[in-house]
This record gives sequence, structure tokens and C-alpha cells, in this order.
Amino acid sequence: MLDPFILTFQSDHAWDVNSAPHEILSKQWNITDPVDGHQLFLLMIRSDLEYDSVLGHKIHTDSMKNAYHNMLSGSSNGDYLPEDFKNRLSDERYVGQNDDVVTLLAQQVMLLDRGSDKTIVIINNHSSWITDLWGDDPTLSMTNMHKEQWLFRHTFFKDFNIISITEDLTRMSDNPLLYPNQLFEGISTDINTLDKLVDFIKDTIPSKDYHVYTSCRYGFTGSIVGGKLNAKTVFMNHSITSTMSAPSLSLNDFTTITSNNHIIELDCMDYGSFYFWTDLWDNIFEPGIKYGVQDLGDVCDKYPNTYYNYAYITDHIVLSLITPWTDIAINTTRDNLCISPLESDGPHESAKVQRKQFMRSIDNSYKSI
Repeated sequence: MLDPFILTFQSDHAWDVNSAPHEILSKQWNITDPVDGHQLFLLMIRSDLEYDSVLGHKIHTDSMKNAYHNMLSGSSNGDYLPEDFKNRLSDERYVGQNDDVVTLLAQQVMLLDRGSDKTIVIINNHSSWITDLWGDDPTLSMTNMHKEQWLFRHTFFKDFNIISITEDLTRMSDNPLLYPNQLFEGISTDINTLDKLVDFIKDTIPSKDYHVYTSCRYGFTGSIVGGKLNAKTVFMNHSITSTMSAPSLSLNDFTTITSNNHIIELDCMDYGSFYFWTDLWDNIFEPGIKYGVQDLGDVCDKYPNTYYNYAYITDHIVLSLITPWTDIAINTTRDNLCISPLESDGPHESAKVQRKQFMRSIDNSYKSI
């Protein structure tokens, strides 16, 4: 049972009494209470949709706003998952380009076992789960949540086993403010710590060499998973590199949550931001204390046998939110850490150069033997 965690919101704007922000401002919210969690989550979604028209902010793209509308009108029973999606969770079949791929744990895990002693471990990020499930793409399958399926098909990995891990989104029915949450509570009710996740991976696909691919919000926890696996390499793709409480992290234009009975300035807050959610989960789950590391430097020191490669796109405006964490990586010097600045000509090109760097990092790990 989690301790009460109270948030109080403030705003200088005079909101209409019928608006979602007005309702958010009207009370204190206990984030760890499921009733408050469900109510505040839906009000946050409504607030995001009202920002454009009231304050003139352009917070979200049209496709994301459409997804928000779809979720508000289509979800029921507090689970926020499309019916078609839920109906497929029990289906263990994988329909794709490789018949040897199987799914486990209601499609939370995709596995390609080639009998190799080398395994790629993919830690998927769920930062855009609303658009993934409620957006314009009508294919509502759990396999949509496995972002890096290209690895299953690429000939470079033909001699590797591949296991792809996602969080159990049905936990949102417990409290949508706490799940999904960057693996701070593991991937499911049963596998609810990083240690249990590591044991699951080792039991499911025992290997001599593990190579971990992690990105975005899941980069820091993915780096810990790699260390606990004693992985040969961990590739961090433009990702978070610390807890929010790490002394090495410097954030601007953000009201940091520092103690209980917190106060947040509503007008300057984007509920979809990395900063708000990461700070919230950091305070509630205390990963720095739980896992004994605060930033990437700590991880490198704790797991010296694992080689970390942090790659980032130097000119990607959309990924500028990651900049404070990229700065940590750039300013960290360790023998088992490589920083890879990459250049691209746009989002499509950036994905290609990041993939090439991931393959290069694995290739180099065997050339050095």
C-alpha cells in the first residue's frame, strides 16, 4: 500500500466554473488513491483539450487530440483500453513476417528463440500509449506496443535471439496516474520489480551475451535492467539518464515536486510532459533509493562489466525535452560509457541513423575481443 501523496494545483488564470482546470483547482488530490487517480487523469485529458481554445497554447498535435477525444468517448469501466484491444490480449498468436515469433504474458512479451547464446533485449517505451491505442491507426493489437519490431526482421540480427518487453497496460484500471510508469513497478502485477523482470528474462531465454536496447522515458530503468543482466552492451537511444532527484539533473521552466502537499502551477504545466510524470513517479516509487543509483554515472560505476552507449540526435527539435538528460550523459566520463552524437535530415532519417548506431555498437563489442 502506497502512502498518501497529495498534489494541490494553482493557476493565475480565471477558469470557467464548468472547465476541467477549474475542477482540478477545486480540491487537493491524493495521487495514490484510485478514486482520485481516475478522476484527475480524465480531468487532465480534458484540460489538455481545453488549453488551445482558452489560452491559445498549441500543446498537442491534431492526431493526439483526436486520440484524446476517442479515448474519452470510447473507454469504459475505468480501463482506458479499446474493446478490440482487450479482446486480443488473450490471443497468443503473432501475425507478422516471422512465424517463429511467439508472444507471452498476454502479448506483453514477444520472443524469437533461435537457440543462440546471444540475445537482444528490447525495453519498449509507452510514452505515447494513448495515440498508439486510440489514434488514427485502426490496428488495435498489443503487438503495436512493441516499437522495435524491425529487429525481428533485420538480417544483422539473424544469429541473435530477440525478446521484446512491454508493460501491462491493464494495470491502468488500478490507477491511471501510476501505470504505465517507466518500469518503476516492473511490467505486471506479478513481475513488479526490475529484479523480477531480470529473473524472468534469464529464465525465459538464458544467454551468454545480452544486449539491451532502451529508449525515451525507459532509458534509465533500461540501463539498470542491462546492468542487472550483466549485459555485454546497453544501447540508450535518446533517453532519460537519471532520476528527477539526481543532483546532476538541471531542469528549467519546471516546478519541481520536492515534498508532500505539493503545489503545481497549472498554467505552465503540460500533463503529457516528461518532467511532470517522471517527477511524480520518482517521488512515489523512489527508484534512486530502491535501486541505489541516481544517474548514468552511478549505473556505469555499479555495473562496470556492462558497456553503455548513449546515442542522441543533435538536431531533433521534438526530442529537445530530453536535453537535460542528454547533458548528463555528455558530461559523464566512464571507461564503460560511449557518447554518440548523431546527425540526421529529419524524423525518418533519424530512425535510420539510430538503428545503424545500435548495430555498430553490438558489432564493436565483438571486434574488441
